[in-house]
Amino acid sequence: MPLDVAAVPAPATQAATVPPLTVSTLLTSWTWDSAAVVLAVILSAAYVLAVRRVRARGLAWPVGRNVAFAAGVGSLLLVTLGGIGRYAHVLLWVYTIQVVVLLLVTPALLAFGRPVVLATDALPAGSAQRLLHAMGGRLVRAITSPLVGPIVVPVVLAAVYFTPVLRVSLQHPWAFGALHVGLILLGLLIAIGLVGDGVDRETSLALAIAVAVGLAEFLLDAVPGMVVRLRTHLLAPEYWGTLHRPWGPSPLTDQQHAGAVLWFVAEVADLPFLVILVLRWVRADAREAIHIDYQLDNPGLAASPQPAPSPAAAGSGELGPGLQRPWWETDPARLGGHRLAREYGARSDQHGADQHGADRPRPPDIDG
Repeated sequence: MPLDVAAVPAPATQAATVPPLTVSTLLTSWTWDSAAVVLAVILSAAYVLAVRRVRARGLAWPVGRNVAFAAGVGSLLLVTLGGIGRYAHVLLWVYTIQVVVLLLVTPALLAFGRPVVLATDALPAGSAQRLLHAMGGRLVRAITSPLVGPIVVPVVLAAVYFTPVLRVSLQHPWAFGALHVGLILLGLLIAIGLVGDGVDRETSLALAIAVAVGLAEFLLDAVPGMVVRLRTHLLAPEYWGTLHRPWGPSPLTDQQHAGAVLWFVAEVADLPFLVILVLRWVRADAREAIHIDYQLDNPGLAASPQPAPSPAAAGSGELGPGLQRPWWETDPARLGGHRLAREYGARSDQHGADQHGADRPRPPDIDG
């Protein structure tokens, strides 16, 4: 069966030219989305070049991360260029599937590709340091925090459906593409906070609170879908009220289907993130237990007087004569393999070997 290709998303005045939605038309219909294609090309090219540079430096990069990132780019193209993208302008429930995938599914797959870790390994030291500094900014840290990120999701969904964003994105192709890019970038920041970026910063207490917040957000995510499902008048009536579609459900019934989809998909998408947070909580608790046991088994290390480091030594990672930073602050395994951390850890370990010998005690490690 030949593919049914549309050059642009069907506007309201041309909805009658779109064939009725069936399994066949959903699988064989395609459209064009310039913003999605450009974003996919940029993401893919940057990731491939970064992986090649990392491996050229002799660093390992797991294939599984490449697969996850490729799946994220593939999901982006599937819901924008495929049948979902074709019918997003004529059925609100299809538009809803597109929004949820671009906000929750695509960013999660991209985050499992560890783009922040890859960038810090691939970039020059100065650029990598600036990237880490930017990721440490207040706004980015707030969005990527496991405590805040989940709460942003229902807020974003409410902004899409209960503000002029819905109408403008349907009426103007540039707004439609901008919405897609914005959903993916914001979702990626949220996903990095939940999935993690390879650096174990959060304590077990913070992750336990994040799990509790995630459970509460699991209920909050249902609110936008419930409101759309139970609403008795049309959202964006300037668009849906003038849509000339001779097949399928009425606009109000279509809206109710969209509310059900939003309700169901948003709830199901939360479950993997909750599982990930619980696993991170368990690992953080085990890691902290190892550190505490180590300190209890070596009380002299914590009780011995510590002279203040000089400014030069503090900037180089040395704390003073005969001293070094704790291994868990510089061990590359504990910092997710960041190149800056490896270089800093290597310098610190060399300094420690010179001062104390290579046989200093280390507690057993766990997979973090």
